[in-house]
Amino acid sequence: MAHTQFLGVYDNRDRCVNQGAAMTTWNPSDAGAGITFSNGNLTVTAPSSTPQRSVRGTTSKTTGKWYYESTSTGTMGNCLIGIANAAADMTTMALVGSIVVNVATGYNFNNNNLDGPYFTAWAINDVCCIAVDLVHLTIWFRKNNGVWNGTHTPTGDPTNNVGGLDISWLGAGNAAFPMIAFNTTNALSETADFGATSPAYTVPGSFAIWDGSVVSSVFSIHPFV
Repeated sequence: MAHTQFLGVYDNRDRCVNQGAAMTTWNPSDAGAGITFSNGNLTVTAPSSTPQRSVRGTTSKTTGKWYYESTSTGTMGNCLIGIANAAADMTTMALVGSIVVNVATGYNFNNNNLDGPYFTAWAINDVCCIAVDLVHLTIWFRKNNGVWNGTHTPTGDPTNNVGGLDISWLGAGNAAFPMIAFNTTNALSETADFGATSPAYTVPGSFAIWDGSVVSSVFSIHPFV
């Protein structure tokens, strides 16, 4: 009797990254003109002459609790990081149908509603952490290992669903994609970690890295033939 081997690896937080499925990258076929792709499409660089362009990731989620990170390099400029639905227009800043934080200003845009600022500006090499709860339709942002959602809720806690920003406009069961929008012609690059490497900061309890799943404990996987 043949058994299928589970293709997965575990990180140091007991989360399994599924290596049997296609790993998420930024999607050159779902992006505004002028955005440059590199590093296996995990890095995107702002257009040099046409600001206000966006890009979605290659995969989406419809339920569950998910986490990813993006690291800024190059020359800082207006860059908005978060999630978007399938209808958000990538030929623009895609503020309708998305929720993002502008790492240059600390302001949030929540389905085109300006909010904040809840953060001081990110600097080059800072990390933007995103934790989205598609069960409760809430989301948190964090600068490096700081406070979730900054000054919006100083006790923000994704694990216990405290202080999340409301994304009920997304609707239960609808697809949420990672998204980046540029409003700069500075040579700003953003590199995403969807699970290809260990995250820079702690993934909240009960959340999984975007390309992984939460498991209760580490155990060994053995092939059978």
